Amino acid sequence: SPSRVEDHSTANPASAVFGTDDIIALLASTGEGGDLLGHFRNGEVELPELVYYSRLNAEDKQTARGAGLSREKDRVAFFIKDESFRNNRPHIVLYKSDWPLFATTCIVAHELQHAADRGAPWYRRIDRMRKEAKAKLAKANSKGYLLLEDMALEDLGHGLGYVKTFFTEYLAYSRSSTVLKELIKSDPGLNSRMAEFRQAGGGEKSIIE
Repeated sequence: SPSRVEDHSTANPASAVFGTDDIIALLASTGEGGDLLGHFRNGEVELPELVYYSRLNAEDKQTARGAGLSREKDRVAFFIKDESFRNNRPHIVLYKSDWPLFATTCIVAHELQHAADRGAPWYRRIDRMRKEAKAKLAKANSKGYLLLEDMALEDLGHGLGYVKTFFTEYLAYSRSSTVLKELIKSDPGLNSRMAEFRQAGGGEKSIIE
């Protein structure tokens, strides 16, 4: 339910034009987006709150800076659920407050897919395997020496991390791209908006595409 999302459209968190309720409503209007929101409506996983980076307090901004791998000026959005960030409640932090509604909606779809993946069996299994490998490696380190099979545990942990990232990013980019196609199909006028959006970015493909 949009009522569970922080910063409603009545408070205009995103811009003078639209807010969180508008983002969720537009996402729900697409088949792919409606299916995605179903994960949260069915209680499979908690719906993240949407918040703009510019509205975070100093402490939360510091946590957000440590959570991203890219340079801050290059960031678009990210999903976070961390004990040190807003009482461990899941959030989608948005950096681009001047983007049009359809672009922001596609980015939110991408990040919501990440949130949904955290409840998927394959995601939880990979996390469990990584924790088991980390525990075994810690036990081996406590002996003061490592065997070859012990060193392989470190490679296993990193490898599983890459696998998890590959699958979740693949699913998220596929989801947001499909949502974009559905939006353009339902409103041909968005084609011209996308052209303007692309031109404003120097003529290159957008991160959504």
